[in-house]
Amino acid sequence: MPPGPTGAPTSLSPSPTRSQTPEPLPTLVIPSPISGLPSPTLATLPSSPVGTPTPTLPLVIPLASVTPVPTPIPTPVPPSALEIARRPLPAALYNKILFQVGPRNDSKVWVIDPNGANVGLLTRPELFVIAKARDAFSPGFIKQAYNAPDPNGVLQVWSQDLYHPQSLPQQLSFLRKGYAYAPAWSPDDKKVAYVVNDGAPLPVQEIYVWDWDAKKSLRLTDSTGNNTGYGTGWWWNQFPSWSPDGKQIVYSSDRGHDAKFSEIWIMNADGSDPRCIGNGIWDAYNPVWIKWKE
Repeated sequence: MPPGPTGAPTSLSPSPTRSQTPEPLPTLVIPSPISGLPSPTLATLPSSPVGTPTPTLPLVIPLASVTPVPTPIPTPVPPSALEIARRPLPAALYNKILFQVGPRNDSKVWVIDPNGANVGLLTRPELFVIAKARDAFSPGFIKQAYNAPDPNGVLQVWSQDLYHPQSLPQQLSFLRKGYAYAPAWSPDDKKVAYVVNDGAPLPVQEIYVWDWDAKKSLRLTDSTGNNTGYGTGWWWNQFPSWSPDGKQIVYSSDRGHDAKFSEIWIMNADGSDPRCIGNGIWDAYNPVWIKWKE
């Protein structure tokens, strides 16, 4: 304390202490609503954003997460035998004989005249496929010959009327065992040549002809008398095809080669006068005689 005039400390009276309790705030009085006016209300905020948010793509998608969308590829439908048979053939091949040469899994198609002359390589092998397909159809593509199993599982030759597909097929061969195959229609629509392996002890294949008028088949080749076992005679008479005039049949046979290889042969339509037009060297087989003029 600072000393007083007498030297004694002077006592200072403390200032009045202000109360520590805060003064109450003035009460906000909301006036009563005026008659006829709505009471004030607070605006209500929407609970969710308006509209659908746009998804955000990442800056980079890992390769493993990217699934490519495959481009649909239509399944190819192979052409039917009739569609193939209707394809055109060059007029220059009329009365020529096409045949295969070489390994069965990698053969070439060659051309030869009926007299064995003018041998040449065919540069368009698809023409051979067309010609072979045509051989199974009657003139005008009215009927088709084919092989299929009978109720006993034996492969037989049948004929189907394409103008009446709902009709039952007609059976042309009647084997009890073995199989029949390679049917070829004659150009006069009266006969069908085909090959038979009747399941005999020796694996001989012979050429037969179904006659529509006689309603029976006739065997044209006979190899059984020439075979007493392997090493003798011949075994295969296969793949008949008619000449344009229907008087001859070309086929392949191993006659003289004892199952080593085949050559191209021609015989009369009744099976007489068989003659080879091959060169004695090539393995030639599966001939077809071009008998259609476009």
